[in-house]
This record gives sequence, structure tokens and C-alpha cells, in this order.
Amino acid sequence: MKLEKYKDNSYEFSKTASAIVRQLAFAGIAIIWIFRNDASEQPLIPHELFCPLLFLVITLVCDLLQYIISDIIWTAFYRYHEKRNTYRNNEDVKANAWLPRPGRFFYFLKICSLGISYYFLIVFLVAKIH
Repeated sequence: MKLEKYKDNSYEFSKTASAIVRQLAFAGIAIIWIFRNDASEQPLIPHELFCPLLFLVITLVCDLLQYIISDIIWTAFYRYHEKRNTYRNNEDVKANAWLPRPGRFFYFLKICSLGISYYFLIVFLVAKIH
């Protein structure tokens, strides 16, 4: 298999992982919503669920930042080379290895944040069962 195909596979896996992370974050918020308090004298969300909710929101923010920052970086890269007329000269364009790193940082951060939030959710649910 050509090296380009491995890169395409990597993009496909990260795209699928991002979609799953997003769905799990919304599912976690739905779980928290199920356990909300209806009594007016208590907070809407039980105290034990503030931390997982915070990490679920961080997950969704990191998901958005991953795409926004990556878009800004790669649009600037493209515009820079477009102004230099690189595409007309049919030059092979190499990107700096640091350019994709901010996007990857937020990609891994959102996965970690989701894991932390689900850890707290599982602890809460196990405590409710016992």
C-alpha cells in the first residue's frame, strides 16, 4: 500500500473517532439531564454531576477548537502558497511538521476530557446502584 493511503486511513479513523466522541459527549449530557433535580430548593443538577458536565462541555469546546484552529492554519498555508503562485509552478509543497500539531492537541484533549467525564459519570451511576 502506498504511503498516501496510510495517511488517508489515518484521516478517516480520526474523523470517525471525532464523530463518536461528539455523540458520547451529547449522550453524557443526556444522562446528566435524566438525573436533574425537579425540586425548586435544590440545584438543578446534583453536585456530583457538575464535574462530569464540565468535562463534557470541555470535550465539545475542544472538538470545535480542533476544527476551527486547523481550518485557520491550513487556510493560511494555502493562501500563502497561492500568493506565491506555487500551484502554477507545479512545485511539490512541503508543510512544516508543527502545522498540524494544534489540531492534534485538541483532538487528544477532547478524547481525554471525554474519558474523565465518563469516569465521573460511572462513579456516580455505581453509587446510585448501591
